[in-house]
Amino acid sequence: MSDKKECSGEMIPANINDILEELPEDKRKVIVSTMLAIEERSYSGPLPSPEDFKAYEQTLSGSTDRIMSMTEKQVDHRIDMEKTIVKKKFFQSTLGQVLATILILFFGFISYSLAMNGHDTVAGIIGVTTVIGLAVVFVLNKIPPIYQKGEQ
Repeated sequence: MSDKKECSGEMIPANINDILEELPEDKRKVIVSTMLAIEERSYSGPLPSPEDFKAYEQTLSGSTDRIMSMTEKQVDHRIDMEKTIVKKKFFQSTLGQVLATILILFFGFISYSLAMNGHDTVAGIIGVTTVIGLAVVFVLNKIPPIYQKGEQ
């Protein structure tokens, strides 16, 4: 009896059910019960599973408290980082609005001065491009993609 089949030049394992059917009943029961006894565990989360906690504590006394302490420190750190990020983004947004207002006033004054001195075309170009450019940034709340580096 071969436990592998040839398929396009490669040896691959045969179907386990075919092999089990060829075995006597008593051997088949032993193999099936052994196969069913194999267990796979997975756990997802910031902390180990309760069974793992128990095993850690049995291996090294006090390890559960150390793990909890590390987890609490990590959570506190993450919360502090999120607060810092929110504050920085708010500051950046506010600074951008203040600078945009200053630019509008500056270029508005230049356009007005040029218009008063007989340079209507140049004044119109500067005024319109400034207002349109900043309006696009304010309305979209971002720089248009054609001006961002690395994007196509």
